[in-house]
Amino acid sequence: MDSLLERGRNLLTRLQRRFFRFGRGRGVSDKDVWNRRLVHSLSRTRLPSWRQIRHLPEVLSSNDNLKLQLGTILILAGLAILGGRWYYGNTVLAPAVGGTFTEGVVGSPHSLNPVLAVSNDVDMDLTRLIYSSLYTTDKDGAIVPELVLNETVSPDQKTYVLRLREAKWHDGTPVTADDVLFTLGLFQDPAWKSPLRAEFESVTASKVDDRAVQLVIKEPLLSFRSLLTFGILPQHVWKNIAPADALQAEANLKPIGSGPFAFDSIERDSRGFILAYNLKRNPDYYAQPPYIERLRFQFYPDDNAALDGLKRHDVDSLSYVPRDLIPGLKGIGAITPVSLELPQVTAVFFNTQKNAALQDKNVRRALAMAINKSRLLLDVLHGEGRPLDNPPLPGYVPTPGAAPVFDPVASGKLLDAAGWKLDTDGLRKKTTVTTTKVKKVTTSVTTQTPLAIRLTVVDQPESDADAKIIQESWATIGVTVEIDAVSPTDIYRSRIQPRDYEALLYGQLMGPDADPYPYWHSTQVADPGLNLALFANRQADADLEAARTSADATERAGHLANFINILNDQVPAVFLYSPVYTYPLPAALKGFEGTRINIPADRFASVTNWYLKTARVWK
Repeated sequence: MDSLLERGRNLLTRLQRRFFRFGRGRGVSDKDVWNRRLVHSLSRTRLPSWRQIRHLPEVLSSNDNLKLQLGTILILAGLAILGGRWYYGNTVLAPAVGGTFTEGVVGSPHSLNPVLAVSNDVDMDLTRLIYSSLYTTDKDGAIVPELVLNETVSPDQKTYVLRLREAKWHDGTPVTADDVLFTLGLFQDPAWKSPLRAEFESVTASKVDDRAVQLVIKEPLLSFRSLLTFGILPQHVWKNIAPADALQAEANLKPIGSGPFAFDSIERDSRGFILAYNLKRNPDYYAQPPYIERLRFQFYPDDNAALDGLKRHDVDSLSYVPRDLIPGLKGIGAITPVSLELPQVTAVFFNTQKNAALQDKNVRRALAMAINKSRLLLDVLHGEGRPLDNPPLPGYVPTPGAAPVFDPVASGKLLDAAGWKLDTDGLRKKTTVTTTKVKKVTTSVTTQTPLAIRLTVVDQPESDADAKIIQESWATIGVTVEIDAVSPTDIYRSRIQPRDYEALLYGQLMGPDADPYPYWHSTQVADPGLNLALFANRQADADLEAARTSADATERAGHLANFINILNDQVPAVFLYSPVYTYPLPAALKGFEGTRINIPADRFASVTNWYLKTARVWK
């Protein structure tokens, strides 16, 4: 058999050579025909077998072999190109699950309980990602439903029936109406000392069924939905934890939520300080689960250390970059600073209870007129912000010239009229004469009291720079200023909570609806209220109450205008500017959306759309 096969191969070789000669126009002899038949008899088909084809290079000349190889390559390349075109024409590049995103943050977590997490940006960042809310803010800063599937509102705008989506806690337990009522009850419980307790005191909540709640308010409130953006707590986890034990509870730093990300791990140093906090993707998130597999927050003591971490590529981004450090972002590969509009009011709030001189509204007005806001914007913010004369309010257009304007000369005249005269040393002083009578002898004592103010600020570069410019501005009109710089971690406990300041340079976030009630109503003057100027005016209270309950836009704007006129007359604070929030992001991160945030945590509004990995999917 082997010899027969060998003879067949030889015949095939001769036939192939004769075949190539056929291509040159020569005829076919009878012998060639018989040889062809013999060769075909060795195979069941008239097509060459693989055993025959693989010996083809042995019978071809080197030139023919080269032609064959080139032809084969061209055919394969053509097939590859056609296949590639077909594949890419029928697929698209889409986000894929995977990757770790690390963000550098100044500070550390303290309370990952939404009932308490309102004064610490780190806490608010993490609770935003871990917990779900009834309502939330979207990428444009608008209030939209989150856990709420649909709502029914009564004609008088006082009763809300909210039906919940089907959702699960990170431990697999279903989210129910009982969880909503439990969380709201914690806000209302005085023992929990929530800073938002006053907002929910008048809310009556009841259960409709396992997935629906009814909320009743005493008066219509246009901003009511924005109050319902707090994270919902799992009742089965927190029901046996006393308020006094909340900060030490395991559920505080290892929380169970229903948001897009779940707790993963905590990294500590040898002293127990938290160095990093890790979250992992929640694949069972009831909305679109996130693409990023892990979010890692790495903590730093200050902004300079955080920027150094970004330069070393220890982190992918920073939660925030102060204006003075923005130039340091240049030269860091593939980092793009994103500018976000932030409804923050930076102002100097006067506390008339701590400084008798500030009880005179003309003194307050004179201090306001001595501050050059344009210089603050250029020297401190580098133009990244806008000046403010009043708090920004929806539907209200400020009247030009109604608020105090920069005029140092007029400022000095106001102080003169108020009895604060320039002395030879260039300082403003008020002369008082005290008369005493002892045994028909009258004695008069003349004293001079300098106009001095203690200005409290958060000890951060931007605030420190603002404070120095204000100090210089007030010095030009003869006012002595002592700067009281307090660390960011201590400012709330030591100064704001006890209202221990004469003048406070501070930034307040107005929220999505910019309702001024929490910041200026007389019921909010004491902690946990947000009325930092301790402002109390009956007419202002009436306008604030009417503005937040009026459904008529024109009527509401009228009440806000009345309120602003009172502020301009009384000058309880000097409104300075609203800054831009700078958020540096790496080029590798895709899917970030938005131009406006209400609070820093809102930068995560589109976090479920962020991605680091991609894959092709069929159209």
